[in-house]
Amino acid sequence: MEIEAGIVYVDDRESRSTYKKNFEKLRIKYEQKRLPIGDFVYGDICIERKDFEDFASSVMSEHMERQLQNMTKNFKHCFLMISGIKKKLRTKMHPHAILGALGKYAVRYNITILMFDKDKDLYYCMSRMFNEFDNKQKLNLP
Repeated sequence: MEIEAGIVYVDDRESRSTYKKNFEKLRIKYEQKRLPIGDFVYGDICIERKDFEDFASSVMSEHMERQLQNMTKNFKHCFLMISGIKKKLRTKMHPHAILGALGKYAVRYNITILMFDKDKDLYYCMSRMFNEFDNKQKLNLP
């Protein structure tokens, strides 16, 4: 996939999230396309965004594990960003199983996991990450 500087690539299946409204408020340039890995790609950053309910479901189906394996094989900076953490889960999955999965993924795949109550906070954090990535590139830092 050819990556243009300054553009966030958003998977075209990411239709239920509020990214469009938030990206426009934050003046983030984006382009929708089918991404083979992740939900958002910016340079060498790959982000998998999940709402808490979807995360629990992906853990149970082992889909999350496959997604993270693919991310870490193909990108230098990998993030799992989970929103809606204060919502009551409608799953039979024990809270310790969810916490265990988070710990396992962080260590096994060396990814950063960030959790948010609201989508707007998630997207603000994303915007800061993209800015820092650009600053790092300009300064030619490792």
